Amino acid sequence: MPQFPPPRPPGEEADREVSGGPVHVSIWENEGINSAFRTASFEIRFKKGDDWQSGTSYGLSELAHLEIAAKQARTRI
Repeated sequence: MPQFPPPRPPGEEADREVSGGPVHVSIWENEGINSAFRTASFEIRFKKGDDWQSGTSYGLSELAHLEIAAKQARTRI
């Protein structure tokens, strides 16, 4: 059974978060000139030794998780 990372630490909270396995998506609300809009940022969380790390590069096996997370983010944006 894979071990998935914990959510982001307090103080780094987005408006909404979704995940697809080890891939986390933060959805941010932004103020534009004419109206508000949302954006999504993606990160992969992995364990290195005893510590959780994050990155933005995805290998073949993580791309399926990235796709799932992106679809979830799209429905929320």
